[in-house]
Formats: sequence, C-alpha cells, structure tokens
Amino acid sequence: MKLPTAVLALVALLTMLALAACAPSLSETAGMSGDSADRLSDELKSFSTQQELREYLKQGQQLSGLGSERTTIDFAPGIDIAVAESADGVGVAKLASGYAGDAPSGAASSFSETNIQVEGVDEADIVKNDGRYIYALVQDKLVIVDAYPAEDAEVVSEVKIEGRPRELFVNIDTLIVFAEQDEQVLAIPEYSYVPQLQYRQKTAVLVYDVSDRSDPELEKEFSLSGGYFSSRMIGDYVYVVSQEWTHYSNPIVMPIVRAGGEALPGPKVFYFDNPEDSFQMHTIGVIDLDALSIDAESFLLGSSNTLYVSGDAIYIAYQKNRPYGSMGEEQQEIFFEVVVPLLPSPVRAEVASAKEDGSLTASEKWDRIEAALQDMYAALSEKEQSAFLEKVSAAAESARVKHEQDRQKTIIHKIKISGSYLDYVGQGEVQGYLLNHFSLDEFEGNLRVATTVSVWTRNGADSENNVYVLDSGMDVIGSLEGLAPEERIYSTRFMGDRLYMVTFRQVDPFFVIGLSEPASPKVLGELKIPGFSEYLQAYDGNHVFGIGRDTDEDKWGRVTTGGIKISLFNVKDVTNPKEVDSMAIGMPGSDSEALRDHKAVLFDREKQLLVIPVREVKDISKGSGVPYAEQVWTGAYVFGISDDGLDIKGKVSHAEKEANDYWWASPYTVRRSLYMDDVLYTVSSKFIKANALDDPSEEIAQVELPYTDIQDGPVMMY
Repeated sequence: MKLPTAVLALVALLTMLALAACAPSLSETAGMSGDSADRLSDELKSFSTQQELREYLKQGQQLSGLGSERTTIDFAPGIDIAVAESADGVGVAKLASGYAGDAPSGAASSFSETNIQVEGVDEADIVKNDGRYIYALVQDKLVIVDAYPAEDAEVVSEVKIEGRPRELFVNIDTLIVFAEQDEQVLAIPEYSYVPQLQYRQKTAVLVYDVSDRSDPELEKEFSLSGGYFSSRMIGDYVYVVSQEWTHYSNPIVMPIVRAGGEALPGPKVFYFDNPEDSFQMHTIGVIDLDALSIDAESFLLGSSNTLYVSGDAIYIAYQKNRPYGSMGEEQQEIFFEVVVPLLPSPVRAEVASAKEDGSLTASEKWDRIEAALQDMYAALSEKEQSAFLEKVSAAAESARVKHEQDRQKTIIHKIKISGSYLDYVGQGEVQGYLLNHFSLDEFEGNLRVATTVSVWTRNGADSENNVYVLDSGMDVIGSLEGLAPEERIYSTRFMGDRLYMVTFRQVDPFFVIGLSEPASPKVLGELKIPGFSEYLQAYDGNHVFGIGRDTDEDKWGRVTTGGIKISLFNVKDVTNPKEVDSMAIGMPGSDSEALRDHKAVLFDREKQLLVIPVREVKDISKGSGVPYAEQVWTGAYVFGISDDGLDIKGKVSHAEKEANDYWWASPYTVRRSLYMDDVLYTVSSKFIKANALDDPSEEIAQVELPYTDIQDGPVMMY
C-alpha cells in the first residue's frame, strides 16, 4: 500500500528520533560530569595544568560538533594557573566607601553627571565633565576643553591614544582611558613544531595625572587580554571586564595581565564543569587608583552579553546555549517519552526490546524499530494513518516547543565585592533571555530579573515574559510568569519595590509590577497605548518618563513604526497608571542614540530638563523603489519636563544645514549633552557648543574639536 505524503513525513520524523534514541548519549561521548547536559555545576574550579585546559576545551569542541584538532595553547612567561582550593578569598584590592571629590577651582556651582543605573556606581563614557573641564574621546584622541565660563571655552590639551579609545572615567585629578589594542603572540599548534603568529585584542587601561589639564601625564598603563566589555568605578577603585573568544579551531592563548608593560603572575583561570556551545574568557581587573596597582582573575564562561554592577556585587549574565551534541538527548526524550507511549502496545514492546538489546549496533536497533513501524502503518487504513499522524505530530510539536522553552535560560554569575576581596558567590538560572542590564536589579539583598521567552511554533512566533526574584545565594525565591503573551519586553526599570515594564506587539502595555513581597511578585496595574518605550527612567516617586517610538496602523491593519516618542506616565495610583503627556518627533526612520544608550540622556528634575540627541527625518521620498530619507535634521532636542507634561524648549544642531539624505557616522551628530550652571553644552565629534539653558537658540560659544574628516555615507530608510 502506498503511504500518504504526510505519513511519510511522520516516518521521517520517527526515523530521526529513533536514530537519536539508539545513539550514544552526551555524557557517554563527552565525558562531562553529571547525569545530563542541562545540569549545572555550582562548584568553582580552576585549571591546574595547561593540559587540563586543553582537554576541557576539546570536550567542548566535541559537544559543538567541531572536528578540528588545531586547538593550541600558549602560556606567556610568568603566567600561573594554580589550583584553587575553594572559591573563597579570591584576592582583589580593597574598596573605598564611595566617590567624594572636589570640583576644580573656578568650576560651576552646579553641573550634570553621567546618567547611570545604580547610585554610587559610576559608568565610563565617551564624554565626562567636572564642572569646569569637558573630557572627550574624539577618534584616537583624548581632548580636554576648559569649558567654564562658556565665553572663554577652549581646547587646552589633546593626547593621542594608541588603538581604539572606548570610554573614560574622571576622578578628581586622575583620568582613566580604556582603549582596545592589537597585539601579536606566538603559538604552536598541537603536534606541530612551527610557531604561528596570532593576533589578539587587549584592553589597555591608561591612567593619567591631569592635575595640569594642559599637560596630562601618563602615570601607569595596565592591560588585560581580550576586548573591552564594560567597566565601573566605585570610589577610588575601577572595575574593568574584558572578553576573549576561545575558538576551538584556533590556538588558545592564556589571559595575560600587564602593569607598566610587564606581565604579572596569574591570573588564575576559574571555570565550571558545565557544557556550553561556546566559551569566552572573562578577565576582571580591579585597579586601585591610590596604589596604582591591579589585581585580576579570569573566568571561563559562556558567551556573555550583560554586565550589571550593584554597590557590592558584579553580575555577569549570558543566555545558556545547549551544545550541538546534546540535541541527541533531547530527541531521545521526545521519542521515548512522547512518541513511543502513543504506539500500539505490540510496537512499544518491540521498540523496548530493540533498545535494550546490547548485542545490536545503533543501526541494527533502528532496523528492528523501522520494521515494527512499517508493519504498524501497513495495518492501518489511510484514515487511521492520518488520525495517528495528527495525534503524534501534535504531541511531538508540544514537546519540541517545551524543550525549546527550557533551552532559553539565562545563567547569572554573582561575584561579591566585599572589603578587600572579590568573592565568587554562585550562579543562578532563570527562564528566558535578558534585554539588557536594566533587566537586572539588586534590592535589599535580592536580585530581580525580567526575561522574555520566545519560540517558533507551527503557528508562528510565540512569546511570553517573566519576572524572577533570586536571594543572595542566587536561588529563585519568587516568580511571575506568562506576562503579555505574544509580546516581548522592550524596556524595564526597577525602582525600589516596583518594576516598570513595557512589552509590545500591537500596542504598548505599560506594566506596574509590585515586588514588595519578593516571594510573590504581582501585576499592580497596566496601561495600553500606541507606541512603545525603549528606555524608562523615574521623574520622581510618582512619575516615569519613557523614550521610544511612535506606531501607527497601515491600511491593511499592520503596525508600522513612526518617529521618536517621549511619554510621561503618572503611577501614583499603581492600579491605574496614566499617560500624562506624550510627544512625537519626526517621520519613520528618525532615531536617537538614547534608545540604545542611557548615557546619551541628560535629565535633571530640579531644572525640569530633558535633553536627547536626535536624527530627525523630516521628509521621505515617495518615488518608486525603497523609501529614502530626503531631509534629515541632526542635533539635540531640549525639553521642559514636569509632573504636568512635556514641552520643547529648543533645539541645537551642529550641522550647517539639513542633510538631503540619511548620513551615518557624521561628525556633526550630537552624541552627548551636559550643563554647567545655566549653560547647556552639546558634544559631537566636530564641535562643543554652549547655549543658554533657558533659551537654547542663544549660542554662547563654539569650540572646534580636532576631528579628522573621513568619508561619511548615506543609509537608505526603510
């Protein structure tokens, strides 16, 4: 009898599952500790020999399905990877209680600071100020501008930085620049005798004495292997994290930490005996600005994309990736736990017999299972085959979706900052993936986390959102799951015992979630409005403002994205949040760096001031082909903001005229804004402009920065 196409498809599915069922398991092939690839080890270990690390990475190579044997490891002179007896006492520099510094002489009586996530934890940026001087990274230069009073503003010094400057800190008369640089190392591939020149990144930390702003002096240079990931400063201690991929098919070079060009002993390399799809080496350096010394430790973890630092802990988070080789175990589970129970009892018995027959090879086991399945189908009518197909397909799809949901987990590592040590506390696991570091928040000893779970089903994408509370030991003690089905998180902001969260698909549900009882998070209120916020920040205890995008519906009922939208929410009545006011800027294609980087936002409640950089599309070509932005204004929008609403105070542009297309990487694009007393300063790569804060149309001064022109390029707007 000829089998229907649909039934043949099911046979193919059963074939795949059965073959997987007959294949060796992950633990049998890889030799990883534990009963399952899903089991997490909380035991912090370190490599005692070069060979241990080599073998561990080879196991990961097998799990990822990579067959290359070119993995090599090179140890720099003086590098020590000693065995760690425990996770306690990982020695790092002492912590100061907090930052306290006097502004330089002649400084403004009030001035803005970098917009940060956690009070007392400074974040590096491309522009800083201390009330008198503006410090900016312009291409490959550190530029210092004596900016106050504005009428006398001028560049007082510029220092060329080797490599690619990323961000900087200012601590009274000390300035710290982070730059990515390239270096060459020699490595010998396994079982080869020919050294190979390898290129790798390193993160340089340049510490300058700027007591004389006209003549910055390099006091000390540190470096860590890997590209720059992120940094924080608490008091007189700088925490910097670098990342480096450990590709299994390429030579692996151990992390190196240098001070003054000399390699230091260590750092130790810690790890967890957990399978990952890929690994990154994370090196955490702590720099004591008083002693000009560095301590560092390295951790071999999954591919991290989120760093959150509270006042007393560092959290490194990444999405858990099941290794390719573990998929066989998943298919085995679906076959034996879902498919086999739906088979007629004689067929189930034959499958069980074949599975347990130790004298058969995997292919021979499948031959027996296939024969039993073929006999089963031959005995069914076409109608019975279709009914069976529908039942098994639905069950297998449900199991597959559940497995996919289970795979979407986020691993969070906690490193306690306490006294003179960095102490590794442990790791936690939550369902879903993070949007960014605003998805994490520590409050009263607990870590609150917001995630999205998104999977593909036969009916399209399916998603939901979750909130978790973890205790100080990283165990989940509270959860709220299944929020806003078929939507995903666009922004979150934890504020005290509340979480404000925006999800989106058709409209913007603005959630107020109560966290006063950590074990029982709950939705307090919800508001649905057009558009969505991609950044949220408190105005005061009863108001929140959001920066995002406006939306509309086309004639087919599809949601389209418009310009930039600023919203102000009243959350005094948490059960009934309201949008007090909103304002839309520009046409589709308009953009703001504030949507992606909170440090581009200037906000001051006392001054009722909100400033964001904007690239405003004002006209779009309506001709045939791809829509094209024909008129683009770039600059900073200056808003007045109060608990009653929003208004536009003015705009500041650094471009001489509006562009006739959408230019990327333009040196006239305003990146940051700040104030000193009653003067607003806007910063692009080309200029620093000073304007009156109460009337931004009044230009006080303009300082040209040492920018070397490069070819800009237009981008079409869709």
